[in-house]
Amino acid sequence: METRLIEVDNRLTTVDNRLTTVETRLTTTETRLIEVDNRLKVIENGQAEIKADVKNLQKDTTDLKIELTEVKGDIKTLDSKFDDMNKRLEKVEGTQKNQIWTLITVLSGSLLAVGFRSFFINNNP
Repeated sequence: METRLIEVDNRLTTVDNRLTTVETRLTTTETRLIEVDNRLKVIENGQAEIKADVKNLQKDTTDLKIELTEVKGDIKTLDSKFDDMNKRLEKVEGTQKNQIWTLITVLSGSLLAVGFRSFFINNNP
């Protein structure tokens, strides 16, 4: 009977050791789960920050699109003003050409008149 008690005691000790091992493993697993949970919280916080950054980027992109539209409008306005200035410059150049030809005609006529007058006045007998 004593041997049986010793066997039972040995088996109980073995079971106790196994339970201690299982408890240690469960504690280790629990610690790892806590670490994983903490890491997931860090990832969730990072995702929230990324979402906020994406929203800011979307807002900035929208603002840039609005400003680009305004710049395009300004460019169209400047193009029309440039075209108007080109038309005015062509008009002025045409007017200047006419004035130069008028001046040449007047000077030629004056020179001819002075030349005829001096020729006829000096040639009188």
